[in-house]
Amino acid sequence: MRPDVWRRIDRPHRSLGLSAVLEGMLAFAEAYRGELTTETMLVRGVNDDAAHLADVASFLHFCDGMVHHETDLPD
Repeated sequence: MRPDVWRRIDRPHRSLGLSAVLEGMLAFAEAYRGELTTETMLVRGVNDDAAHLADVASFLHFCDGMVHHETDLPD
C-alpha cells in the first residue's frame, strides 16, 4: 500500500505513518481474541489499479485468520 494514497483517502494526522499503523494493526490482531473486521474503500482512479489491489491483497493474506475483511466500491 502506498502512503500517498493512504493519506489522500484516509486523511490521517500528519504525525502518523502508514507502516506504523499497519504494524500496529498486526500487533493488535495477534493479541486480541475477539473478531476484527477491516474495511477497504476503493476510489475510482485513486486506488483501484491492479498494483494497489495486489498490495492490499498481500497485506490481507498476511493477516489471514486474524481479521474479517470487507471492501466498499462507492459509485
